[in-house]
Amino acid sequence: MPTSSPMSILNSTRNYFFTSIGFPIGSFVTITFWGLFLVNRDLVMPADFDQYFPKWLNHLVHTMVIVFPLIEMATSYRKYWPAQTGLIGLLVFQVVYLIWIHIVYYKSDLWRCVIESNFALHILMQLPK
Repeated sequence: MPTSSPMSILNSTRNYFFTSIGFPIGSFVTITFWGLFLVNRDLVMPADFDQYFPKWLNHLVHTMVIVFPLIEMATSYRKYWPAQTGLIGLLVFQVVYLIWIHIVYYKSDLWRCVIESNFALHILMQLPK
């Protein structure tokens, strides 16, 4: 009779978080950051920040979030959860993250990056008065 061992529960949880949150968010970060960086660097990382956040570190932070998951996908077997379950987890994560970004803005009056302030201003201009 099969039993649920702590290791199988841990592996199942790890597989769920990797496939529903880790890989999709890592892909989004890399593609969005470098796409915006190539179009207009000041939208995501103004040149003024280079003295505090060197170019090599910027490259490392925004590229490795996709490189290591791709390596793991190529070298590790995992059981995938149903797509609907993964999408629900991703949606919950995104909503919580958006709430957190707005809490930080409310408390500090600072956006995480320039493009967020541009989107927020655009959305506020569309609201009826």
